[in-house]
Amino acid sequence: MQAGKNIPVLLTLLLMAALYYASCTKPGNIELPATPAKLVLHGYIGTGDTFQIALGRTFKSQGQLVYRDDTFVENGWAVLYEGGTFLDSLHWDSASKRYIASHAVATPGKTYIIKAGAQGFENVESGSYAPRPVFLTNFARTRNTRKDAQGIWLDDLSLKFNDPAAENNFYLASLYLPQIRPSCIFTYDPAVERYTPDVMAFQDAFCIEPTAIMYSDRTFNGRSKEITLSLQSGALDSVFFGMQLHRPYLTRYTVTEEYYRYFLTNNTGGGGLAEEGPIFTSTNPTGGNVKNGYGLFTIFSAVTDTIR
Repeated sequence: MQAGKNIPVLLTLLLMAALYYASCTKPGNIELPATPAKLVLHGYIGTGDTFQIALGRTFKSQGQLVYRDDTFVENGWAVLYEGGTFLDSLHWDSASKRYIASHAVATPGKTYIIKAGAQGFENVESGSYAPRPVFLTNFARTRNTRKDAQGIWLDDLSLKFNDPAAENNFYLASLYLPQIRPSCIFTYDPAVERYTPDVMAFQDAFCIEPTAIMYSDRTFNGRSKEITLSLQSGALDSVFFGMQLHRPYLTRYTVTEEYYRYFLTNNTGGGGLAEEGPIFTSTNPTGGNVKNGYGLFTIFSAVTDTIR
């Protein structure tokens, strides 16, 4: 009789245990609610250049992300404003797959707003200030100044400029080398972004890509500044290809804070100014400055200096 009386208790305990383990088990197939597609707007405009943007859409990720030509939105519209005043309409160009302004060009010191949309999508909007170019006051190369952790000689490249005091400034420098050899940029300067901050300078792991040298004026706003970059000796030498002499050169971009933060978030080591930006799917929304959508609309100024 005693054993029979315990049967309901045992059944209750077993049922509780089953419910507990069921609650801790992740179901294998759960249908998540569909995420509506959003517009993706990318526009990287140099001062003095005609406005043009790429307009695309998000799509459902199938695992590996690859470039898809069918994500471009062709039947959309885009309009441009300078401040609050209408400036120009952008029209679809099938050859470049871009929406291009008929006459408007980016002018330093101006603020621009772009609005865009397409049937079936929520309208998007983004704005950008057009930064002024900042020129070098001194640009010098010094050979064999120091060695890296492996004892290889490095040359120094010094950049000196006067940072404007009226605004916070953000910079991207891209160094293009004619030498076909591994190249790595080192620096002690705290103003330069360190992508690997926990290692010692001048070790291989601290390599900065030559086309992705980023720095802001947070430590020298409004003052004269000199940044020294070091790289393998001889990498800055000019090279003859056939009868033509190819010299290394440095392009310095004054960029917006939005682009600066966006680049640091999405940089994968390539560097330079992107033309289309990363691929966006419905499962990897990445930051930007586009309201109701994804992507980046930004204006920059560029100055190029040749190394002799």
